[in-house]
Amino acid sequence: MFCLNCGVENEEGSKFCSDCGSKLIETKSIDEVEPESVVEPEPEPVIEPEASTLPTKTESPINPFVIIGIIGVILLLGILLFSGDPEPDQNPIRCNTNQVLERGMCVDDKM
Repeated sequence: MFCLNCGVENEEGSKFCSDCGSKLIETKSIDEVEPESVVEPEPEPVIEPEASTLPTKTESPINPFVIIGIIGVILLLGILLFSGDPEPDQNPIRCNTNQVLERGMCVDDKM
């Protein structure tokens, strides 16, 4: 009798494997099985769907105009999101030609 868990051969009549301790299941060899006792499984019946539930070729599950509209909205949002000024400063400080910008303030040029 062989253990199905580890494959070690055990003594006939043992309830547990002598190597791994798994519970042994008594199995029959191929020679002991009677040919009449083998039952062929019956094939499962094929169930065909009703004709009314099948989509026809003229029906489309999604309207192509809906898909084009969704793509357009995504493109428009992308353009609006990425086309803005990279620096969000709304009021940039502009100094006169004889001034320099230091620490956010216009200061007279020292040169």
